[in-house]
Amino acid sequence: REKITGSDQLTQLKPDFYIKVNKFIEDIKENEREKLIMYLHDLLDIRLWKILNIVKSASLTPELEQKLTIEEKILFNSMYKAINEFKDSVIR
Repeated sequence: REKITGSDQLTQLKPDFYIKVNKFIEDIKENEREKLIMYLHDLLDIRLWKILNIVKSASLTPELEQKLTIEEKILFNSMYKAINEFKDSVIR
């Protein structure tokens, strides 16, 4: 579903999505686990790319915040702070 939405739009995930996925991974068979981990890596790559594109140009809005997991909110805020500190150090 993440691949289908607009190129820069995030689909909403439940706040504990990654926690539940990791619990599920622990409970499944090895061959199914490897396939699921591969899909999870793809999902992470897509969402990271979208988050990076958003964080470069905007702050965290309430609408966007609803679409992020707990881990992604922490990542977004860290990236936002780092990018703004970098911009401030380069452009004085």
